[in-house]
Amino acid sequence: MDDGDKKKIIIVGGGLAGISAALAALERGWIPLVFEKNDSLGGRVRSFRLNGIGTFDNGQHVLSGCYTHTKWLLNQINSTPLVKFQKRLEIFFLLSAGRSVHFRTWNLPAPFHLLMPLWLKMPLTSEDRSFLLRWGRDFYRLSETQLKSCSVQEWLKMYGRTNLLTPILWSPLALATMNTPLEQASALLFYRILKLAFLAGVQESGLGIPQAFLNELFVAPAYSKILENGGKIFTRHRITKLRVEDGRINMLITASGK
Repeated sequence: MDDGDKKKIIIVGGGLAGISAALAALERGWIPLVFEKNDSLGGRVRSFRLNGIGTFDNGQHVLSGCYTHTKWLLNQINSTPLVKFQKRLEIFFLLSAGRSVHFRTWNLPAPFHLLMPLWLKMPLTSEDRSFLLRWGRDFYRLSETQLKSCSVQEWLKMYGRTNLLTPILWSPLALATMNTPLEQASALLFYRILKLAFLAGVQESGLGIPQAFLNELFVAPAYSKILENGGKIFTRHRITKLRVEDGRINMLITASGK
């Protein structure tokens, strides 16, 4: 679609992927037209307010130092200062019987920056150690096609039981980075996160802790930038059909038939 010298690009969905696509379009001098079925942008990453209680976030509560595309998005909307990134992974674990463990990666080449403190500093059981040996042995040899159709829980079970690793490491990481429990989370996506975040280097393993609600971090600044630069946003518009002629989209049809 052309509008004078500027092209218009249709983006169906206003989640973080749609927002990123709109900002990338603006960089290229195109006009993004964003259609979102809900009443606001953000998709699963947004804030909501409960009357009389307060504001709550829905979505990923923790980012990772390996999220290069998310970092690009934060930079585009001037939200980078609103996220505090660790220089290396550092977590305080609260265990049973009042015990606690202060875990952080060491300044070693990957993957030893993660595996050495995990092996030497965490109170692992013999089952946990056996799991790590089998899992670590296969990690670099895995084909992504092997993980396409299974959950994180199914993938981890292939290497045996873990008394400590699952409740204090795998489960919290899946929830924090993918907003999904182990039994539902994609093994392939989790594998990619682990590969990038924890086996790439010390700095990439650090977590990013938002210092603002998700609406303030992503939604509001993205909304403003898109509109201020000539883009358009259509909320409450569920697209059900696209009409294509001569290889070009010339009509969108919404759920209301418009």
